[in-house]
Amino acid sequence: MTGLDLSSNNFTGPIPSDISLQVPFLTSLDLSYNVFSGEIPLLISNITYLNTLNLQHNQLSGPIPGQFSLLARLEAFNVADNQLSGTIPVAFKRFPPSNFAGNQGLCGPPLGECQASAKSKSTAAIIGAVVGVVSMFENPVSKMKLSDLMKATDQFSKENIIVHIGDEDTWPSKAPELGPSPGILHCQEGEAVGVQAHAQRFTL
Repeated sequence: MTGLDLSSNNFTGPIPSDISLQVPFLTSLDLSYNVFSGEIPLLISNITYLNTLNLQHNQLSGPIPGQFSLLARLEAFNVADNQLSGTIPVAFKRFPPSNFAGNQGLCGPPLGECQASAKSKSTAAIIGAVVGVVSMFENPVSKMKLSDLMKATDQFSKENIIVHIGDEDTWPSKAPELGPSPGILHCQEGEAVGVQAHAQRFTL
């Protein structure tokens, strides 16, 4: 058998994990418009003759397996209207955005940039500026864990802006466990602002 079309049958449950063993020579697999759930089986990547894979309109979750990049013959691929998440494999950016639509957790070309990627770029710029600012104080912090920094500022939330920089800095109530009266760092409209941190608490 080289073609399997089970579309629009209201099938439920996971896609069999050993599907590649059951139908190893498929060139077309259409499971669209059912109620399949769970993750997409990794072993579909072993059906090496696949030209068409349609998983549209199910309840599939998790990422698109990176192993699918091994499907060199794949000409049509559709996973629209599922519950998928994660980054779309680079090899699939050649397919239109509509083939990935309806998955709020999916990102990367041909869809929009992943928020984590954009956030990491912003954070890197902030930290770079922070290093220079903190070094200007009398007792600069030679090392600072990024996890401590982001925890103390609630992921650089605007709620944690320091209003007064003077004799006693304001410390957010959300992070009392990081020590008495340390300074905090905050980000506002792309600019990093720093005050002296408690050297005994921020050790790198």
